[in-house]
Amino acid sequence: MTTRFFTFGLACALLAIVAGNYLLETPDSAATANTLLTYGAEGARLLAWGLLVSGGTIIGTWYFRLSLWLGGLLLVGVLFKIQHLPGASLLLFGGLGGLMLTYLVRFVRKPAKGQLDVVKLLLVLGTGSCAALQLLRLAPYELRYLPPCLLSLAVLDFLYLENQKRAAETE
Repeated sequence: MTTRFFTFGLACALLAIVAGNYLLETPDSAATANTLLTYGAEGARLLAWGLLVSGGTIIGTWYFRLSLWLGGLLLVGVLFKIQHLPGASLLLFGGLGGLMLTYLVRFVRKPAKGQLDVVKLLLVLGTGSCAALQLLRLAPYELRYLPPCLLSLAVLDFLYLENQKRAAETE
């Protein structure tokens, strides 16, 4: 999948969000508006993460394979939490902490670090920390806005750098 696919998908998801906001103004369309807002926001979030991962250099490395295992551990923890099974919090914290630690080690060991690498590190650490604090019920309500803001910053930085790269290739 290319950058264009993810960028087009993001544009469509944002268009769904704008349409949902517009439909909120009409009283008969509240259900449709909420559906558009929900699916538009979640679609934008997934496509943004896909854009960052596909444009990165982590795929094919042992960091990526370890991250997949830790993500699976995190999903099992979520399922345990839904079922109120013992050990759910341990699985969740193990998955979150492992993902943050793996990405931090990858960042430290990476020889050439750019601006986007720093933004991605902030995204991973910020999202993981917010999730852990919310799990412990220690996060203030306003903290829920931090991960989407960091994700938006990372996507905008990525698209800006891609645009600069394309402009340099055409010259």
